[in-house]
Amino acid sequence: MAYVMEHEWRRGHRPEDVSQDYGAGYDITSADQDGVVRYIELKTMSGPWAQRGVALSANQYRMAKREKSHYWLYVIENLDTEPVLHEIQNPFERVTSYTFDDSWKQEPTSEEELLL
Repeated sequence: MAYVMEHEWRRGHRPEDVSQDYGAGYDITSADQDGVVRYIELKTMSGPWAQRGVALSANQYRMAKREKSHYWLYVIENLDTEPVLHEIQNPFERVTSYTFDDSWKQEPTSEEELLL
């Protein structure tokens, strides 16, 4: 968080950490000199950003859909060694896959046992 906050300050923006508001759908707001706000969701990983990718929660996804070009996904890879920041504007329109975690097993659906 500190890395991105400093990054935003250096570019002349006014960042604010809102990560404690779990319903917000983003971690940082960052306003530029003209008052244009970025809603930034931050994802970090200790190693390289691999094929597995990063995930957005349903709330983060809804916010990305609503804010479009004002919503940014920041991904920091190699956080523990040589951090590299990637900034992705409007991830809603750039998503490459959808993932359903195992919580979907609890949803009422038609199930059939497969006998092999």
